[in-house]
Amino acid sequence: AEMGDLVCALGSGGSDRIPGMVMQVVTRQCDREPLDVCVTAPRMHWDRSIPCIHMECFCESHRRAAERVRTELGVKVIEWTSPDIYFGGVHCASPSGSYGDARRSGYAL
Repeated sequence: AEMGDLVCALGSGGSDRIPGMVMQVVTRQCDREPLDVCVTAPRMHWDRSIPCIHMECFCESHRRAAERVRTELGVKVIEWTSPDIYFGGVHCASPSGSYGDARRSGYAL
């Protein structure tokens, strides 16, 4: 893309967790992952009120990562075994396509 070209527009409705969720999608886009992978990938959120880390853990490698966080960092981890609206719904549109996040009943044409 050239400077000034539209690469992608994305966003989500929600609470104070949304900036972190959007940043996780943007980070994956910067790594040039496909748009659907960026949106559907598991997310995490640091909850300073408890304190703990909420992590979406969809497979064994995610559960191992959560266990490493517990043991190596000594941080409480709350595991979510399926996508959840708690982690926002980041919807994206780009010149090459669009993707709606199922966490928030997203839809794209």
